[in-house]
Amino acid sequence: MSAIQAPVTRVELFEDRAAITRLVPVPGPGRHTLTVAGVTPLMDERSLVFPGDGVVVEEARVRRWAVVQSAADGELATGLEARRVALVAEVRVAEAAVTRSADVARHAEQTLEAALATVPRLMHREDPTEGASAVRGLAQGRADAIEAACGPRLALDAVRRELADVERRLAIARSGRSTWQAELVLSVFVPETSTARHVIVRCTVPCGVWRPSHRATLKRSPSGLRTAWEVGAITWNATGEDWNGVELVCSTARPGERSDPPVLTDDAIRSRKKDTTVVVSAREEVVEVARHGASRRAPSVPGVEDGGEPRTFTAPRPVDVPSDGRPVAVRLETWEVDASGTYVAHPEPSAQVVLRTRQTNAGSRPLLAGPVQLFREEDGRAYAVGRGRIGFVAPNEPFLLGWGSHDGARVTRSSARKVERARLTGWQTWTFETSVRLVNLGGTSVAVELKERVPMSEIGDVKVARPTCTPAADHGPDADGMLVWNLVVEAGGRREVAISYVIEAASSVQLPF
Repeated sequence: MSAIQAPVTRVELFEDRAAITRLVPVPGPGRHTLTVAGVTPLMDERSLVFPGDGVVVEEARVRRWAVVQSAADGELATGLEARRVALVAEVRVAEAAVTRSADVARHAEQTLEAALATVPRLMHREDPTEGASAVRGLAQGRADAIEAACGPRLALDAVRRELADVERRLAIARSGRSTWQAELVLSVFVPETSTARHVIVRCTVPCGVWRPSHRATLKRSPSGLRTAWEVGAITWNATGEDWNGVELVCSTARPGERSDPPVLTDDAIRSRKKDTTVVVSAREEVVEVARHGASRRAPSVPGVEDGGEPRTFTAPRPVDVPSDGRPVAVRLETWEVDASGTYVAHPEPSAQVVLRTRQTNAGSRPLLAGPVQLFREEDGRAYAVGRGRIGFVAPNEPFLLGWGSHDGARVTRSSARKVERARLTGWQTWTFETSVRLVNLGGTSVAVELKERVPMSEIGDVKVARPTCTPAADHGPDADGMLVWNLVVEAGGRREVAISYVIEAASSVQLPF
């Protein structure tokens, strides 16, 4: 009997493997030997299951054989060579476009420099505003030329990457390297009373995985800010069998993970003399808050980034995932929600003033921990901002996102300390003074939430006095030592904040300063 073509109809991806399902047609009642061609050579007979009713599978085996790759697909090298020639021509066109855009940008730069050289003479005219307006127009032209030059460079990089990939695949196709092919042989029995027309074949194979990925777009509406969210998955298929038009399910279940009892070891108890010196160490602790105004959550969610419970995400439409090992992005779910935004400054780790939004997971399912591609929409066009990362977010739970820094706002921080020791008792008194300066070089005022942290003592031998702030902090210090100021900095203005606190300790305490 000739081989049967039974492509994959459903794929369930896990973290380290894939479960594929196919429908194999049966001729009718009786005993038949069915040969399914084009299956992945990674298929294992031990993982085969047949969940359908009405057809009895008496035997199943996989036949594999090695063939020379060029002989297996004679048209592959021809197609790749034609694509390589086309890409070489595209590279030449893209290089010419890059050269032209660079010349335009260089000419705009030279024109602006020549115009700036005439600024001192323009100031002596009766109406210098006309010359200033011309200089501003040239400056805007230079900025537009520089921005326009970015597109051809990105296009050239993309064409060069594709050309390198095609040349690599062409070299493999011409090398005659051996590859494996396989077919599935089934011995089935169909009773006279059965109405089944297919036998369902399901198996688990390696080299098919997925990882969660998200995309967020910040939009401005008449009512305020909105966040458009796209839940996605990055899939990889290197099984040797293309998945075309399949129902894709992404799952966080771990079918291959075993549970082993813990290893028992001896717990030795020893005694030693108590040290009279108290050694204090400074510990940096990341504060994670589950919800605004609520208690903090655990440092890490139970399980492996899925909340400790298996989750499944089904693609809304059939997808194609070729078996070339390259990542394929699949959109799983989209939604929009209102967001509240504010500029936040943390002077201790960074000198930038960052736009931060708080939004709620408006989807029907949790957001899995993973990377987020950030975009901002302006005038109907989306511009890439960067990449971020989120943790596990339950439905209706608020979470934070950062969208880059303010162009005109900068913050600087300086600190100093001094110590006084009592001659008789050796009592230590450390005085810390911190100065924070916030400058707005932009054309409009900006409201900034400034956050600064002071140390908190966890032992009785060290005392930290309440800090003195100028101006007084709007909130804090809280249990984590956070101080918060809500400042409004006018265009071209600046605000300063001074913080002072004292740490006292006995002579037997060794501080980490």
